[in-house]
Amino acid sequence: MKAEQLTFRRSRTSTVVEQIWSELRRMILQGTLTPGTRLVELDIAAQSSASQASVREALHRLERDGLVIRRGRRGTFVTEVEPDKMLEVFHVRAAVESVAIRRAVERMTPERLAELERLVDRMRMEGLRGDATAVVEADMAFHGRLCAWADHPTLLRVWELLYTQMERFLVLYDVEHFADLTQVAANHEPVLEAIRSGDADEAASAIHEHVLIGAPPMLVAADNHFFSDLRRRAAVH
Repeated sequence: MKAEQLTFRRSRTSTVVEQIWSELRRMILQGTLTPGTRLVELDIAAQSSASQASVREALHRLERDGLVIRRGRRGTFVTEVEPDKMLEVFHVRAAVESVAIRRAVERMTPERLAELERLVDRMRMEGLRGDATAVVEADMAFHGRLCAWADHPTLLRVWELLYTQMERFLVLYDVEHFADLTQVAANHEPVLEAIRSGDADEAASAIHEHVLIGAPPMLVAADNHFFSDLRRRAAVH
C-alpha cells in the first residue's frame, strides 16, 4: 500500500489502534484497497505517526475480521472476495435471518417497525446521493436489528461473524449490480410488508428470497464479470 493512500485522522474518542483499524477497514470496504494489496506496517506507521506495535494490532484485528491475511515473511495482504466462500456466507445468512425474523415478528412493536421503515428511507436517500457505503450501512443495520430483536444470543453471534464479509461484498456488488442504488431500498419493501402482516411464515419466506437476491451471480462466478473485474484489479497489485 502506498503511504499517500492512507488518510489518517486523530480522534480523542478512540484509541490509535481503533483509528488505524477503522481507516483501513473503510478503505477495504470501499475498494480503495483492492484484493491482493500488500499492507506494509512501516508505511502505515509513518503515515499515521503511530508505533509499529499499534499498526500490527490493528492488522491483527482486520485479520480476525477476515479482511486481511498474513502470509509469513511476505507480509499482510487484503483478502480476495472469493465466489465460493461468499455463496456459503449468503446461504448461511439466509438460514440465520429466516429464523431471526420469525422470532422478531413475534416481538415486533410499532416503534420497532417505524425504526425499520426509517432505515429503508435512509437507504433510499443515500441511494439518491450515490453513496454505496452508506446504503450498505443502512442495509446491514436493518438486518442487524431483526437479528437483535430475535432475542437469541447465539443466532446474533453467528450473524455478527458474517457481518464484515457481507458488508464488504455488498459495497462492491451494489455499485456493480445496481445502476440505481435506490433499488436496494425497494428490495426491502416486500420484507417490510411481510413484517407488517404479522405472518412469521411469510416474513421468513420474504427474507430468505431477499437475502439470496445477491447469490445467483456467484453460481456462475467463473464467467461472471463482477468477479472477473475484481481479479483483474487485484492483479495490478
